[in-house]
Amino acid sequence: MDQRRERRGYWNAKRVAQLIAFVLATVAGMAVLFVPSYTLATSDSEGNEAVGSSTVWEVNGPISLLIIAIPVAITILPLLVRGPAWPAVSVVAAVLIGLFAVIGLFTVGFYFIPAVAADLVAVFLPARLPATRRTSTA
Repeated sequence: MDQRRERRGYWNAKRVAQLIAFVLATVAGMAVLFVPSYTLATSDSEGNEAVGSSTVWEVNGPISLLIIAIPVAITILPLLVRGPAWPAVSVVAAVLIGLFAVIGLFTVGFYFIPAVAADLVAVFLPARLPATRRTSTA
């Protein structure tokens, strides 16, 4: 019975928002890697032109995983931490993911704006919702 109560106690509105931020960062990372974002145009001396597109993964290779791993790792940190350090880690993670998005705004940072928004929502949500009082009108 205590394990159920403790497990239920782990998930609250703040943790759910942090989980949503992690999922959004992961989806954004996959989009950065595999959505075509480069346009290649070639022409030869006879005037034949060819236009194609490439993904970040095709152009930059596996090193691009390191760049994408940064925001994903930042958003998972608050989900891994428990105890009194959790609120501080939540704020630090929101600030770091925000900085990542702002610094990389003209490249890949734009993709991570939804994860930043979810992390900011998580920061401002209370860890525990206040108990509601039931008042009887009768």
